[in-house]
Amino acid sequence: MATLPSSSPTPSTVSASKPIGRVKELDGIRGLTATYVVFHNWAGSSTTLPLWLQKGLLSFGQEAVMVFFLLSGFVMYWSLAGRPKQNFYQYFIRRFRRIYFPFICAILLVLGISVSNQGLMSILTGPDFWPTLVGNLLMTQELSTIKPGIQISPFLGNLPFWTLTYEWWFYFLFFPIYCFFLNHPWRLHTVTLFSLANFAIYTQVPNIVSLVCSYFILWWSGLELATFVHRRKLSWTTLSPTLFAIAGMTVITLAPVLSAEKIALGYYPFLVFRHFFAVLIFLLAAKIWYSQRPKLIERFLSPFEKISPISYALYLFHYPILVLWNPEVFDKNLWISIPLKFALLISLSYLVEVYLQPKVNKVVR
Repeated sequence: MATLPSSSPTPSTVSASKPIGRVKELDGIRGLTATYVVFHNWAGSSTTLPLWLQKGLLSFGQEAVMVFFLLSGFVMYWSLAGRPKQNFYQYFIRRFRRIYFPFICAILLVLGISVSNQGLMSILTGPDFWPTLVGNLLMTQELSTIKPGIQISPFLGNLPFWTLTYEWWFYFLFFPIYCFFLNHPWRLHTVTLFSLANFAIYTQVPNIVSLVCSYFILWWSGLELATFVHRRKLSWTTLSPTLFAIAGMTVITLAPVLSAEKIALGYYPFLVFRHFFAVLIFLLAAKIWYSQRPKLIERFLSPFEKISPISYALYLFHYPILVLWNPEVFDKNLWISIPLKFALLISLSYLVEVYLQPKVNKVVR
């Protein structure tokens, strides 16, 4: 592993004098990423799109998810900076209602679509229905077909659910750091070693706990980025410890690839290396963008800011609506079914995130 510099610049304390505002570019990136993932999965199920689009331009869905991880870590710091420190109950309730309300809605959606496709009794009497439902509600799901050691798959085939396991448990891993040593100069080294140790365990004894923990440094690198942007001190010097940490983990995740009998780009072990390498590239791109601030990119992102408020619901709802739902009446009417599906997806996402979520926030306090 690459050697980390002996000291990591200490960020400003989270309890600054006043909350910091939103970064509109982040909303644009979030909206763009959600849109890309929607079209990535829709294209993957399409039989009419040209291969250059399906297997080329729209084939980087895994990398798009890594953008979500970086954004999540970044926004976590950004939302807490300038606010009084929360106790665990306050912190938990905020995360719970934000993650679980759209998630429950998505579970009901995919259940309804599965019943429409296969029938109620066929679904309820399936051998894995109840264990998978409980496992998903406990946030232990992953893609068992592409990574070893996974016991619980996404509920009823709604594949995007796999990322929620990481997001949920990253929040819990973050809280003790936030409380006790967020401003400690060795926090990055500690998180890196924690992820490294868990990756080593996973390579020997594949399991969901070690897999999730090994990815924590990816999420944390977004938080590190936020601390320097907040203080307007993002430079190659301040970012270098984070870059070294991710570069080191990238090299380490390459080791199982080199010893694998067969390499497949979308499967373990190459997939894990692919994730870490993507985050390294994104961090480098973020630094260059921060320094140059090209107006063309900002103008390109601007329309996607409008999608950001419904991006989470879009992510959760798109797969069952666009991919899993296949009424016979739609089979021969693609010009009708596709616009109707997208209209339903956008409407339902707006209903859940913009209209219902604020009401839930008022009730669950």
